[in-house]
Amino acid sequence: MESISLPSALPEPLQRVHLAHFSNLDPETQSSAIIRRIISASQGPTTTSTSASSQSVAEADAERAKLDFAFLDPTRLCSKQHVLSAVMQAAVVCARSWDADRQVFREGEGSSGGMKSKTPHSEVIYMLNPGNNVGESLKRFGLSPKSTSLLLVKFSSAEADPHTILQSMIDVVSEKNLTIPASTSIESAEDENSTVDIDQAIRYGHFGPAQAKTVTDWKELNKIYKLQIPSTLLNEDDQPGRQEEYEEIICTSVAMKLVAA
Repeated sequence: MESISLPSALPEPLQRVHLAHFSNLDPETQSSAIIRRIISASQGPTTTSTSASSQSVAEADAERAKLDFAFLDPTRLCSKQHVLSAVMQAAVVCARSWDADRQVFREGEGSSGGMKSKTPHSEVIYMLNPGNNVGESLKRFGLSPKSTSLLLVKFSSAEADPHTILQSMIDVVSEKNLTIPASTSIESAEDENSTVDIDQAIRYGHFGPAQAKTVTDWKELNKIYKLQIPSTLLNEDDQPGRQEEYEEIICTSVAMKLVAA
């Protein structure tokens, strides 16, 4: 896991972000099961449910808290910078919707420059998409029933314990699927001073040689971001020069989303 400090001017819950990569997931027993769990949690009773007991609401809230991450499919990401561009845009928008008195984020303030979605983590997924449809964003960049890898993103306060956050991520997926360098132990991955750069895991699905083939679905990103990559390049297994050029275009597109809106 990599933990990155964000500007201290942001609200306390947005002052740090944690990224953990999981690989070799079984789509049926893991990816699909996680999606079913997310859907079930979203359908649980809330404080506005008229017929729900306080205990059932508390249990549903606890389950939603356990799943409070951005669930991203790494094949739709080209680099760590791609993710962080969306993270920063989401943090700026969510800061506008922060109610300091109630210590909550106000939902549905997109028309006034605030959150378009329900949580800061779903806002990250929304920011990755060049369009303005939240559901489309989740479909394009979120975990799918066919996903074999997963990137979890978690906002926290600056004082949050990285060990606790990583463990909460492992509890949702599995420790055996956590992507870490061969020479790194789970304990080292939990260390807040760890120097692990998760960019390699995002690009290649593991920590390995830079010449490894990337896992990015460039054909899909070409379509999503309207990159106009020549088909001759898309048919090549690996084009480092092309990737560097189009990664810059993608990151700029994400960073400019608020301006374009």
